Order: sequence, then structure tokens, then C-alpha cells
Amino acid sequence: MEYLKLLLVVFAGLSIFVLLMAVGVMRGRKPIAGSCGGLNSAMKSEDGKCLTCGTKIDKKSSDELRKRLK
Repeated sequence: MEYLKLLLVVFAGLSIFVLLMAVGVMRGRKPIAGSCGGLNSAMKSEDGKCLTCGTKIDKKSSDELRKRLK
């Protein structure tokens, strides 16, 4: 019975959290965005720019990261 109470409390907490995030997006706040670097530098666009911010990616560091990921 205690586990059921705990499950309900956790479910209610997560539901409130998701609801607050949805309200924030509906009110025009900036949605959650990714960051630069990491895998994003290996997954560059066709013009060689970062998919998140649009800055040019250094080819040498990008190639090194791709080799490590294989």
C-alpha cells in the first residue's frame, strides 16, 4: 500500500512539472534548446556550420570526434 502512495505522489509531481513546462511554452517563453559542441560538432550541416547556433565548425576537431565515435 505504501508503494501505491509513493507511485501516486511521484506521478502527481511529474504531471505538475510537465504542465508547468507546457504553460511556459504557451506563454511564449523560449523552448528548451540543445547546446553546441559534443555530438553536434560531428553532425554538422551541409555548409559546415553548427546545427544549433550557426557558427562555423573547425574541420580538424570535427573529424577527430567522428573517428572516436566509430
